[in-house]
Amino acid sequence: MTTMPTVNSHTSDTSADTSVLFVVAHPQRESLTWAVAEAVRRAVCNGARAECEVIDLVADQFDPVFRSTDMALYASGGAATAADIRAAQTAVERAQTVVFVFPVYWWAMPAVLKGWVDRVFTRDWAYSVDAGGTITGLLTSKRIRIVGLAGGGADMYRKHAYDTSLTTQLSHGIFEFCGAADIELHLLHDSEDVERATRTIDQAAAIGRRIAATSTG
Repeated sequence: MTTMPTVNSHTSDTSADTSVLFVVAHPQRESLTWAVAEAVRRAVCNGARAECEVIDLVADQFDPVFRSTDMALYASGGAATAADIRAAQTAVERAQTVVFVFPVYWWAMPAVLKGWVDRVFTRDWAYSVDAGGTITGLLTSKRIRIVGLAGGGADMYRKHAYDTSLTTQLSHGIFEFCGAADIELHLLHDSEDVERATRTIDQAAAIGRRIAATSTG
């Protein structure tokens, strides 16, 4: 299996034109999800003068539970003070492109990634709400790339509109809500079929090359 990057590693280039953050949600480094993440990362870092950072949510033991302190911040707004949240927000702030790589669980993100979004995309950081209730997205400069590994085939996803559901939930419901305009969702189907693993990794590399081509400057 492909050698994986170090947790929270930086591939640094002092002359880098862009910064790309990868947020990966899978507990097993030998998994197809991590092989896909590495294929995308390698294509991006080799194809563009980019500084790449990887966040491994499971290895980092990120706490996805939305607790009373998170609820208080949601209610009042203002700057997050928890060290793990500020570290994650700072990583997003550094990046021009944020790439999420994860297996699709029950037609959605894994719980650890959903909890990361719940806790990191805070009011007055990811979006604001004025006195009249108008919501303004604040992540307008970010390019968002979503790479989901889907166990089911494309035909099944279309039949039940799971692909549409994921687009509504993720692209529109989270990232467009937070102001991002440059969003792409890529579903890599039949991820449970080991005989198709090479094809899936090739698809991931193609996604990485596309990111590299559009993330410079």
